Amino acid sequence: MQFYFDNYTRSGPEAFESRDTIDIDFNHHLALGKRHDLIWGAGYRRSSDHTVGTIDQAFIPADRTLQQFGFLRRMRLR
Repeated sequence: MQFYFDNYTRSGPEAFESRDTIDIDFNHHLALGKRHDLIWGAGYRRSSDHTVGTIDQAFIPADRTLQQFGFLRRMRLR
């Protein structure tokens, strides 16, 4: 199991950005008999941001959230 969290903030004369990212991964290894291995896992990542532009520059949409889901499966002979 692996867990990751990041908070990022950037502030400057042209724009402001704040981003939160969370990432969770899980992998499991299972021996099947004497000659087979099964490796499987799942993952999830969520990243959301908030931006504020200036009179000269705008971000559309100003708030955005992206999500990713994943699944891993692999079988091998020993």
